[in-house]
Amino acid sequence: MKIWQLKPLVIVVLTIAACLVIYVSVITRKKTQMSARQKITKAFYPALMAAGKLFGKKTTLLSNTGGAKPSVSFYSLAAKANDGGIIPFSNFAGKKVLIVNTASACGFTPQYEELQALYSRYIGRLVVIGFPANDFGAQEKGSDRQIAEFCKLNYGVSFPLAQKTT
Repeated sequence: MKIWQLKPLVIVVLTIAACLVIYVSVITRKKTQMSARQKITKAFYPALMAAGKLFGKKTTLLSNTGGAKPSVSFYSLAAKANDGGIIPFSNFAGKKVLIVNTASACGFTPQYEELQALYSRYIGRLVVIGFPANDFGAQEKGSDRQIAEFCKLNYGVSFPLAQKTT
């Protein structure tokens, strides 16, 4: 190919790149504590989820058909809270509890928004507890305070967050 034949292709590629940058900055304009990676992930999260549903693995729900009994009651357990306190699971008796492994620099970080919507919708009947973890590729680098601020500012999180695990 001659150099003059590449010029239209370069213009098209640069135009698409500029449009993507504008799209990402418009979608995330109010998100002040997000890194560039987090902003891009937030902007394209709906497309990632749709692709996952379309091409993802089919899962099977498992059940306890063997009749095994747990050695301790779930409600006798507790977790260390993000703010240094304790989250006693006994407070959740009679409610459904959703325990979620989370990370602020993960491809699924926008799940915070959906988890908060779920928590708000079923308040009093469902409790969501986020367990930030730095176990998978160092995707949760901040302190507990930074994690709580990030979640509140960017996703309006009001459900309980446990202390970060390393």
